[in-house]
Amino acid sequence: MSAYVTTPAPITHTESLVRALVDLGFTRSDIEVHEGPTPLYGYEGDIRAERADIVIRREFIGEASNDIGFERTPVGMQLHISEFERECGYDAAWCRRLWDAYERHHAEELKRIANAEAAAADLEAKRQAAIAAKRAEEERRQLVEAQRVALTEKAKMLGYRVQEKRQGDSLRLVLVKRTY
Repeated sequence: MSAYVTTPAPITHTESLVRALVDLGFTRSDIEVHEGPTPLYGYEGDIRAERADIVIRREFIGEASNDIGFERTPVGMQLHISEFERECGYDAAWCRRLWDAYERHHAEELKRIANAEAAAADLEAKRQAAIAAKRAEEERRQLVEAQRVALTEKAKMLGYRVQEKRQGDSLRLVLVKRTY
């Protein structure tokens, strides 16, 4: 039975880790994602003391292998990998390839989030612009109405008869005064 080695991993985003593991040859169905820590199993099927939230079971790693797991901690993930797997290709070079793939996927995720936030901000800006345009149009209509009322009252005071003709959004005032 080989001992597990626990290594801090610069990983915080689960989906980026899963994508990185897929890049390194695992399928999504090979990777278990749990809500909380679940036990890891040794090559004989024995339950080990180590627990992990993201697990690749031994049957997907190789004959006589142990599970590989990633345990969530407040400062990132911890990689639990046995000495046997380290000697069978899951060594420091494999870890570097995993970190590099993770960084690439995590950067893409951050970019996607930033784009979504920018799109949401753009949508909010458009919504605010539409509200401002509606407000400006309402203020313009109120101004036109106030001018119409004032002009009509003044014309009537001066003895004019006022005829209003609406043509779409336009208003035409005709002032008529008969003198003999």
